Amino acid sequence: MAGSPETTGSSGFLWTESGGMQVVEAPPVSSGSPGLMLDGISGDGLVAVGHASFDDPGGSSTRSEAMRWRAGTGAVSLGTPPITDANGRISVRAMDASYDGSAILVWASYRDTTGVLRDEPMLWSNGSMSFLGALAGDESSVALAISDDGSTIVGHSILGTRGTAVRWVNGGQPVGLGNPVLRAATGVSPNGNHVVGIAGSWPNEQGYLWSSGGTGDPVLLGVPDGAEQT
Repeated sequence: MAGSPETTGSSGFLWTESGGMQVVEAPPVSSGSPGLMLDGISGDGLVAVGHASFDDPGGSSTRSEAMRWRAGTGAVSLGTPPITDANGRISVRAMDASYDGSAILVWASYRDTTGVLRDEPMLWSNGSMSFLGALAGDESSVALAISDDGSTIVGHSILGTRGTAVRWVNGGQPVGLGNPVLRAATGVSPNGNHVVGIAGSWPNEQGYLWSSGGTGDPVLLGVPDGAEQT
C-alpha cells in the first residue's frame, strides 16, 4: 500500500504487512522542501509511483515531476517530457504502474504556446516518455489504468463534452471499444483483455464489462433496484 498524508510539503508512505509503515522522501533540491505524493503501486509491491512538487523561483507557483520509488534507490524523477510550456511550468505525475513497475502511466498538464491548458497522457518505459494521443479528430484524451503486463492502457478520448472509451495496445494508437455508448474505460485486467468502465450518460449511467475477442459486445452491469445511477 502506498499513499501520502493530507498535508503540504509532506512525504509519501509505503506500508507492508511484514514491515509496517515506511516514510518515502522526495529527492533533495537546491532550495525549498519538496512534497511527495504517491498515487500508485506495482503489483509486486516493489515500485511506488507519484509526483514531487517543487516551488518555482520566486515562490509564486509550483511544478511537479513524476517520480518512481524502489527500495534501495529511493525516489527518482522520470524525467521531463518533450513538451514546451508557455510559462515554463509543466506538472507531470505518475499515476499507475505495471506489475513489475517497468511501464508507468504518466499524466502531464501544461499551457501550450497559445496559453491554452492542455492535458497529455503518456507512457514511461525504458527511460523515456511517449505520447498516447487521442482518436483522430478528437481534442484530447485521458488514460486511467495500465495492465499488469504493461501491454494495455485504458481511458477515454474527448471531443467537446463527449467521451469515447479507448485502449492503447503495445504502444499503438488509441482504438475505440466499438460501441459509442461506452464513454470511459476505468480499469483493465492483468493481461489487458478485459475492460471495465462507464456506459451511457447521466442520469442513466451504468458500469460495463468489455472483453476482446468474440463479438466484442459489452456486458452492461445495470443498477440494483432502489440504487441511484453511478
